[in-house]
Amino acid sequence: MQNQVYCLKTEDIELKIIVKDYNIEESKQGNKYNTVLFVAVNSYGFCGNSTWIVDYNDLVCFANKLKQMFDNLCGQIQIQDRDLGSIINVQCDETGNFIFDGQIVSDTFQKLIFEFKLDQTYMKKFIYEMYIDFGGNKGSTILSK
Repeated sequence: MQNQVYCLKTEDIELKIIVKDYNIEESKQGNKYNTVLFVAVNSYGFCGNSTWIVDYNDLVCFANKLKQMFDNLCGQIQIQDRDLGSIINVQCDETGNFIFDGQIVSDTFQKLIFEFKLDQTYMKKFIYEMYIDFGGNKGSTILSK
């Protein structure tokens, strides 16, 4: 499987999520440690990156909810690493701004705590590319439970 890269970039901010590997069958069998992501954040010159272990269903849910938030300009979602405790929270306010906050924890336990806000106009490519690859049901057990 080739890495799937999703990048959100402005002059001062970059969020990159790379899906390195996933196993839908393990997810269906109940193994919650079935998807490997590489996540990097660069926010106003401060940066951090780490490898995450997540459940494939969480990735599908994240892709679906981001699209729903973009379409309706409201809502919130989070995705969390099951290994070191990294987390990204995303919220869309009533003006169409997407607020990202969270922390990236490296395998050496260095921690970057971040928060930034982006107008919805920066979000479309990032959200729709992830939704095309992982949105809907895409082999997830979420809708089959």
